[in-house]
Amino acid sequence: MGIKGLIPFLSEKVPSSISELSLESLSGESLAIDASAALYQFTIAIRDSSYFSSLVNSKGESTSHIYGLMNRCSKFLEYGIKPVFVFDSKPPELKTKTLEKRRQQREEANASLKKAISEGDKESVKKLVGRTVKVSKEMNESAKKLLRLMGVPVIEALEEAEAQCAYLVTKNLCRFVASEDTDTLVFGGAFLLRNVASSSSKKILKVDLQKVLDGLEFNFDQFIDFCILCGCDYCDTLEGVGPKTAYSLVKKYQNLEEIVNFKGGDYDDFKEAKEYFLSPKVNEYDENSVKLGTIDPEGLTEFLVQENNFSKERVEKFIEKLLKFKTKKIQTSLLSFLTAPQHNNKAKSSNKRPREPKALDCKPNTYGSGKGTNVVKKESSTIKKDEIDLTAEDLFCEPSNSDNEEDDRGRVDKNEDLFKKSENETNEIKQNQFKSKSDEKKKQEEHHTIEFNFNHRKVILIDDDDDEVVTTANSEKMNCGKCLIYYFLQKLIK
Repeated sequence: MGIKGLIPFLSEKVPSSISELSLESLSGESLAIDASAALYQFTIAIRDSSYFSSLVNSKGESTSHIYGLMNRCSKFLEYGIKPVFVFDSKPPELKTKTLEKRRQQREEANASLKKAISEGDKESVKKLVGRTVKVSKEMNESAKKLLRLMGVPVIEALEEAEAQCAYLVTKNLCRFVASEDTDTLVFGGAFLLRNVASSSSKKILKVDLQKVLDGLEFNFDQFIDFCILCGCDYCDTLEGVGPKTAYSLVKKYQNLEEIVNFKGGDYDDFKEAKEYFLSPKVNEYDENSVKLGTIDPEGLTEFLVQENNFSKERVEKFIEKLLKFKTKKIQTSLLSFLTAPQHNNKAKSSNKRPREPKALDCKPNTYGSGKGTNVVKKESSTIKKDEIDLTAEDLFCEPSNSDNEEDDRGRVDKNEDLFKKSENETNEIKQNQFKSKSDEKKKQEEHHTIEFNFNHRKVILIDDDDDEVVTTANSEKMNCGKCLIYYFLQKLIK
């Protein structure tokens, strides 16, 4: 899977291009996750103590991938990481030979596994079990269902998930690609993260494409030639050519056709592979497609407990954690927004992380433009607009099953602590800026109530003395704490 021997070669040749990260250090980032690679990792990681068999439900269907998704997504949300799972579709024809070879290898591994089990050879079983795993269509569909119920974005690739992930990073819809397949770099993904789906004890490896190019002294076109010669999924390899030889050949000839002809290979196959890396078929998405949606507690309970036989108590705790992490993230975002006037623009923090280079800086052919591109526009139908607007619909109310309109208004007292904290900070601003305001004006501050009608996406300010709706907050003078909150919330919803 991916480019053969690339990571060991880079570790030796350009060690500065690879760094170790902890999951916590990715807080605030968005990850385009190769779903098939992640599900594979989850499936082989969860085995029982006897013969490493998968977890199954009452129908005999594997649930190891579901368990793994639950745990990992919970960690992502706990650390404020936004996961975007990208699923494969029909593979390109160029990959037919590779897929057939893998099928044969699985059959051989299955035969060896059965023999090891019958002989009680647990060590051999442990080594062989990963070679027999295949992520099925049913596993993909159940994973998509779980993710959507959790409000996690799901992206459908037109063909290869790795290419679609690279597209999301190139278009700045996500920051990193999380995959075990190194060919995401060849598709133009600026930053590759490995081991994201592995156990928390494993350090995450970050590969920086720009540092790779600088260290190897390659342009992007030469890097593609080098990777194809190392060995990829889309063409055969040249006999006796590994990463070190491929590097020397590209440095010497600087032309893939000359190299292949020199080594006696079929250039047409290599040419097709290069064209696919430069212009893969991908679906086009916008920023609405990668936003977090709402959590569906009832749907999660039905799917996990009734359909897949998970413990009801465990599922309830899982849902409670999801809601807590989500609320915590929203509160942090709102408080940062409300306290923005206290920042001094002239005194910027010296610890601010500089923006790292995009994939566009090093990739000559970009998605969505130029000759030979294969971008298909995809409607963002998986998550509706109202479902993904966390700053509005989910701001102060948990998902409700009630049909009562009064319950859906999401009154301020649903999160009283949040408003108390917000008002304390806004009052500090008010005291510094408006010391000369009269007692009568201060008294009027206590006669305002803020109500929310998220069905119509409105924030309403009400005068408690006569129940009149105040159509315009005092946004210029900002002498009222609740007017200030109202003003910012109006801007937030817009």
